[in-house]
Amino acid sequence: MKINIDGILSTAIDMKDQKSIREDSLKNEKKKVKSDSIEIRSRLASRLGTIQNELKSLQSSLTKNQIIKEGITQLKEDYENGKQKMTNILSEIKFENKNVLNDFLGKNINYETILNRSDAVAKLIEKDLAGLKSLQVEIENIVASNLVNSDIADVVSGIEKSLSNLHFSAMHNISDLKPDMVMGLIR
Repeated sequence: MKINIDGILSTAIDMKDQKSIREDSLKNEKKKVKSDSIEIRSRLASRLGTIQNELKSLQSSLTKNQIIKEGITQLKEDYENGKQKMTNILSEIKFENKNVLNDFLGKNINYETILNRSDAVAKLIEKDLAGLKSLQVEIENIVASNLVNSDIADVVSGIEKSLSNLHFSAMHNISDLKPDMVMGLIR
């Protein structure tokens, strides 16, 4: 085996090219990881905005349905006592200045309608609670993923605070609560 300068230079150039290719490959992988991380955080921030909107919507729906439930309870009691306050109850039960009870029950109100709609509003309350619990689990998963950076940490903590005020342990009896109590729970 003969060693000459041209052979050494050729081998050195080949080694340098291979090292350069490996370094470029590593740089590209690092850029890809960074861009993937940025994309995930961007999507996460977008989802957190959506969660905030869903939370507000569910809280509003829960409050409205609880007010309707309370109105239906009052109507049941009034029916049992001779329907003396029915008109007042229908006009007084409002949510965001709308007669939600009247809209929910419809025009032909009788005792059977009240009983049927009572079951319907109980199901709506259960649906709202399930949605709130689902959001809570999603937020817990986001926090556990360690993808929350300082930019979106405030959003997460605000959502967590709203959800922690809900006290899900008392939620199974929510249909028996007064509307004021529900408002206190969701604030």
